[in-house]
Amino acid sequence: YQRRVRGRTQGAMDIEAGRKPTPVRREDFMVTVGRAMEWVLDWVMRIIGPILICVATFLILAVVRIFFKTVVYFVATPWTTGYAVHSAIVLWISGNILFNYFACVVTGPGYALTEVELNDKIQNGEVGDKKTVEMLLKPPRSHYCNIMKRQVLRMDHFCPWVGNCVGFFNYRYFFLFLTYLAIGCWYGVSICIVPFYTCMHHHRHAVAARNPICASRAHITFAFVITLSVGIAVSLMLAFHVYLVLSAQTTIEFYYNKFTSRGRTFRGELAGNQYDLGRSAPLPGE
Repeated sequence: YQRRVRGRTQGAMDIEAGRKPTPVRREDFMVTVGRAMEWVLDWVMRIIGPILICVATFLILAVVRIFFKTVVYFVATPWTTGYAVHSAIVLWISGNILFNYFACVVTGPGYALTEVELNDKIQNGEVGDKKTVEMLLKPPRSHYCNIMKRQVLRMDHFCPWVGNCVGFFNYRYFFLFLTYLAIGCWYGVSICIVPFYTCMHHHRHAVAARNPICASRAHITFAFVITLSVGIAVSLMLAFHVYLVLSAQTTIEFYYNKFTSRGRTFRGELAGNQYDLGRSAPLPGE
């Protein structure tokens, strides 16, 4: 903003002095374009969040329905012990997936105080010194989210699939959601692979050709492809977050440490993650 004001002032001074106005710099134009693109992206994220939540819920429930309608009859006889065990496993996994997913959606990540809230505390005498004021406005490990328009405590990232920031208070739900989703996907792959192969090659197998369940091979293909593709993607993301948990980092801190370590080493500063306790660090109280 100050650059734009200075540019306009310089242009007015040039006109008054009879000189040719100074042209607008390319950097100012690129900054304006960047801010416009950022504004559009922020609104896209806000709009697409509820849509992706509905899509994710539909896919989870669709796979569960296909299991009870088709797949379970390939691995167990109805109303037997095996049928009850597989049904219980699917209900337990899907229940944990949905619970942690919606808990992550509705639980706020935790926010720092706004300037209005902080001014109220200062007027009430609850906060006095400048250092405390700065700490409350920008707590350690907090970051400003352009989409939520708030300072988020221990911000990890903004996830469009939950339409929410992942931070201090809902990160555990996000982590457990990834864990149970990965377990559920690989369990689904393990019980869908035989029906998928059998029904996809029914013309080669006389037994499969007489199997009425193969009439729903589109459902089996859908369940197998979804569980396999999502399972691979979620497992990679889960492995990354396991590493973050073990090294006491957030996603933002990971990339910050990665891209600034060489410069900090050159300046003689601490180049690692300052919050990493290491494998041999004693527990609190020891």
